[in-house]
Order: sequence, then C-alpha cells, then structure tokens
Amino acid sequence: MNFLAKSFHSYKNKKIVITGGNGYIGSSLSASLSKYTKNICIHSRSKNNNLQEHKNYTYLYGDLCDDEIWKSIINFADIIFHLGENTSIYSVENDVDKSANSSMRVMTAFDKAIKRANKKIRFIYASTASIYGLNKKNTISESETASPITIYDLHKQYVENHLAYLANNQLIEYISLRLSNVYGPGNSILQASDRGILTKIMKMAIGNHDIKLYGDGKYFRDYVYIDDVVKSFLLAGINKYVNNSNFNVCYGEGITVKDAFTEILNSVHDSKSSIILEPWPINSHEIDKRNFVGDNNKFYLAFGWKPEINFQKGIAKLLLHELNNYDE
Repeated sequence: MNFLAKSFHSYKNKKIVITGGNGYIGSSLSASLSKYTKNICIHSRSKNNNLQEHKNYTYLYGDLCDDEIWKSIINFADIIFHLGENTSIYSVENDVDKSANSSMRVMTAFDKAIKRANKKIRFIYASTASIYGLNKKNTISESETASPITIYDLHKQYVENHLAYLANNQLIEYISLRLSNVYGPGNSILQASDRGILTKIMKMAIGNHDIKLYGDGKYFRDYVYIDDVVKSFLLAGINKYVNNSNFNVCYGEGITVKDAFTEILNSVHDSKSSIILEPWPINSHEIDKRNFVGDNNKFYLAFGWKPEINFQKGIAKLLLHELNNYDE
C-alpha cells in the first residue's frame, strides 16, 4: 500500500459533507471518498429528480444561506468539502445578487452556525486560480497577491478571507485550493455552460463539428486532470498537520488553448472537424484572454502531491470516456 492509499484510509471513521456533491468535481470526489468511508453526506439546495440518489450516501437539501442547514451539517461532519457555489463567471456577472447568496451570505450563515457549535470543523474550499487576475508573471505562486477582476473571483476572495478570520479565532481549520483549468470525464448534468470546455470540444470533434476559437488562441492555460484534483482534495481533507492556507492546484505547465484544441482534434483520428478562428465576442471578459501557468510547489511540499496525468494522457483518457458514452 503506497503513501497516498495509507493516508486516504484515515477517512474510515470520518464523517464527510460535500456541498455541491452532485457537481463535476463533487461527484468525482464523493465516488473516491466512498472507497474509504461510508459516512458521506451530499448537500444540495434542492432535490433534482433527474439525479439518482446513491444508496450509500446521506442527502441533505436546503439553502446554505440558512444557518440551521449549517447547524445540521456541522453536527454531522468532521470534514466539510465546500464546492457548492456558482461556477460560471458569466452567470455571476449577470446575476450578482445570486452569486452573493452562494458565497458571502452562505459564509455569514456558516459563521453564525460555527460560533454556536462546540466543535472544530476542518473546511476544504474549492477556490480558483483566476483569483490572481491579469498577473503577467510567467509562473504564478501563492506569494502573488490575489487581484480579482471579476465578481466571481471577488466573491472567491471574500470566502477565503472569511475562512481565515474564522481560523484566526480558532473556530475552524481550513484549506483553500485554488484550482486551475480542471478537465477530464465527469458524470454531472449540473455543470455551467462556460465550464468543461475541453469535454465540449472533444464531443464536437467526435461528432465532426467545426470548432470556434476566439482570438488567435495563443493564450496559455494550466490544465489539470480531474483525478489529480480529487487526490488534492483527499490529501487536504485528511492531513491535520497542514492548516489555514491557500494552495494552487495545477499541473504546473502551460499550453495554449489553440494547441489544446489541436491535441483533441489529433486524438480523434477520423474527425472531419476544423478549428475556425473568430473575433472575441463583444461581451467577452478580459479574464478569458489572460495567460496563466501555476506553481504547485507549495502544495507538493505540504502534502507530497504532484499531478500524475500529463495533458496528452489526460486527453487520451477523456477520448476513451467520450467514445464509450457517445450519443449521436
């Protein structure tokens, strides 16, 4: 049994709550956690009749702006994985109040509940690497200042700061994972329309549809495979010796969006798709035009984690998944 497997078996007697547990990352995380513990609770705002409940999970429904819902979560949990927020930059810009509900008001309710609880919770938060804004350095580490230029990222920064405040008052232990561009197979139907881009491109390539690429496509992204991301969450949740800090979760190498799309097309050997360059839409955001390559060394030094799946291997795994599930 390797080091990671030994670490993950420490979940055996832990009670876990995953907010957003039916989403892209949440569903993969819960599937991995179920190998090590049977005490998993999935929180969602409301029941979705299109989603089948897993027989081995407990389900809790309700608005996280309600501190009574947090009271129930805290009473159950040893560890909370908080993924239950709006994941779309554009939907946040279009409905700022809804985003505030899913971040700031949620944290206010959690604050009230945790202050009344006689219990210290470990809280793992899914943040974002876009919180660094338009930083032009070749590689971005956690020492760089968060400089949000979108409401989405501003709200992410607020949650991080609120968690730090609670930790400073000895109420929680937290880890915030600043995720770069996560890709790979997923089974969630709840993903936002501007997320999961590489999966959509793969589906288009398999279906022989032409692919639009805005601008020249020469802006860099740091793509990290879903399995590696799930491992980072598992390690952050169980390592009680590392607390109260923000970490980049990324592959640590840059690839242009054009090269990423080309890799996908080349992987589908009989695809008749072409990449069509188009001007950026009028309503496009500057954050979409940025370059980003992250430094994951801080997380490696703290948790012993390095991503294992490079981009070519990840695209091959995504292709296999999509071919096995392709619906014409």
